[in-house]
Order: sequence, then structure tokens, then C-alpha cells
Amino acid sequence: MFCLTALLLLLLVLLLTATKIHGSIANMDYVPLGNNPTLYEPGYDPIVQLDYASFQDTVFNQDHAFVVEFYADWCGHCRAFAPHYLTFALSVDKWGKVVTVAAINCADVVNQKTCSEQGIIGYPMIKYYPRYARNRMDAVKLEPKQSLSQMKSQLTQAVRNEYQQYHYADWPDLTHLTVDSAVALKNSWSRRNDSHKYLAVLFEQFDIVGVEFLLDLFPAQDKVLSRRVLLPAPVIRPFTVTHLPYVLVFQRGTDAPIYQSPYVFHFFPPFLFHIYGAHSSREIMAITSAHREPHDHHFPKIPRIKQHRPVIQCEKYQERCRELYYVSETDMLKAMRMALFDEVIKSTGRISESNFTALLSFVSMLADVTVF
Repeated sequence: MFCLTALLLLLLVLLLTATKIHGSIANMDYVPLGNNPTLYEPGYDPIVQLDYASFQDTVFNQDHAFVVEFYADWCGHCRAFAPHYLTFALSVDKWGKVVTVAAINCADVVNQKTCSEQGIIGYPMIKYYPRYARNRMDAVKLEPKQSLSQMKSQLTQAVRNEYQQYHYADWPDLTHLTVDSAVALKNSWSRRNDSHKYLAVLFEQFDIVGVEFLLDLFPAQDKVLSRRVLLPAPVIRPFTVTHLPYVLVFQRGTDAPIYQSPYVFHFFPPFLFHIYGAHSSREIMAITSAHREPHDHHFPKIPRIKQHRPVIQCEKYQERCRELYYVSETDMLKAMRMALFDEVIKSTGRISESNFTALLSFVSMLADVTVF
């Protein structure tokens, strides 16, 4: 009896060990397991592809946050949203040391349990997993908006809320300065002898773009010290700020700013071209990537100068977007199977009375459908 118990314990340990060994940590080049096609291309799009084998070890207990889209490849809404999510991922690619953009195809049978465990009940669904998240209860739901500004605003709010709670030392300093403290910072910075040859200050009246500005500049932290100042109105002294939001950039050894302008969103602020002597965004991406450390050995850097797929404006070029909305017989069969074997069993409690009648009517309707 003792030998049998010991053998069972040994088998249990081996099983747990094997499960841990087969766990994976995904990066930008990771090709997810499964048979279904994905809406994003591994190693080409700046979106980490997840699956049942990699989700937990990749997303949970990491030193940076994750934004994860849960989608179904046959879902028309997901296909229509995919170009917008890709644009969003491109726009926040520079924020990689703070937050990584990822996606998982819940329509693939191998991933359905993982998606169910994450509380996914519809597609597309987006969740923000904060740094060191332990389970799905730590996640915050984001709305899948087709507006880039709305998507970035939601993510910015989530990052800011997390920073206000934990104040991570290796994240950008997202706190506001007053005008007086900004003057003091400029004076102390000009006397310091460190790697920050430039000081970039964003003045804003409403707490809107400052966090995005600091996150956009984070890859340039080796050269640029960046902060934000909250102003009730434009001021002339001690800084000449004529509009809000407004950017001033100072170079060490000079009193007057080398760059000043009302702030308008760019993938890279214009003054970075001057600072790095670059002529294109691609050059800046290559330079700043070379100065960044990867998150850890599981996240090797991929070449940031790869050409990404162009985002098609479907309202303008409807013919070119036809494949995004194409629904085949296979797609319809997948949707039916998902409805019966996934959605129905998610129903809480016993299926009876009106629920049973509705289910019977639904199955009867599916049986009567003729696919041409």
C-alpha cells in the first residue's frame, strides 16, 4: 500500500513538472498552436500571439502590463476591428517596457478553455492585465473602439491608474509638476552631469495627453528627461506657453528652448529627429531599440524596422476590404459549433422552460438553414 501511494505521488509530481516544462512564454515571433487562422501575423505585426500553452506564463506575474484582445477568427466584428487594433498596436509599440499588446484566437478549440477561464463571453473583448497580475480578477476590461484616440485614452487611463497606486521606479514619472517645481527641475538638471542632454516638458491644462507624451518618449530616456506640468491657463513667465498642450525642449548649456510648439500627436515627436539626427521614424526606432534592454531573456528584440502591413481604410476602399468581411461555409459551421458547444454550455443553472424552448427553436432554425 505504501509503495502504491509513493508511486502515485511520484506520477503526480512528474505530471506537474511536465505541465510546467511544456508551458511557453510568447514573444513577437511566437507562432501560436492551433489549427485556425489568426488575424495577425507573428513576427510581422507588433502583436504577441498567445495560445493555451503560453497565455498564463506570458501574461501573469510579469514585470510589465499586457493588453490582450480575445477574438474569434470567424467573427465579422473581429475581422472589421483587426485593422484598428493593428493601428493601435503600432501606435503604442514604443511603450513596450510598460505594456505589451497581445491577442488570442478563442475560436481555436485548443484555446477555448483558456478564454473561458478569462471570463470571455463575446468577441472581440479586450482586457488590460496590470504588471504582476496573478489571475483574471486583476484584469480591467477595455472597450474595442475603432477610434485610435479612444483606444489610447483607455490604455493611458489604465496605465495611469496603476502608476498612481504603485509608482513603479522603472516606469516614466507620470506625476505632474507645478510651474515652480518645473523651474527648479530645469535649474537642477542644467547643473547635473548625467546622460540626459535634453529636457522635454509638456504643459497641459487638462489631464489628457501628458501620460501619452511621457510614454512616447520613454524609449529616448537615455538622452531625454521628460516631465509634464499642469497649468490652469497659458503663461508667459517663466515659460512662454501660448497654447495648451504645449511642448518646450531644452538642451543642456542653453537657456532658451531649442524646440517649442503646440503639442500634436505624432508617432514620434518632431524634436526627436533633431536630437537623434534622424531623417525618418524608422531610423529613430532602430536607434532607440538599440538602447533598450529587452524585458528579459524570454522577450528577444525583433527588428523594429520591419515594414508593417498597411492599414486599409475600409470606408474608402471597400473592394480591398472584401476579404475582411468574407464569410465562408466553414465560417458558418464554426459559428454554429461555437454556439452549441461553447456558448450554450456557458449558461448558468439548468436549461428549462422558456430557455429550453428558445434553445429548441434555435437548433431547429440551424437545422433548416441551407448554405448555398
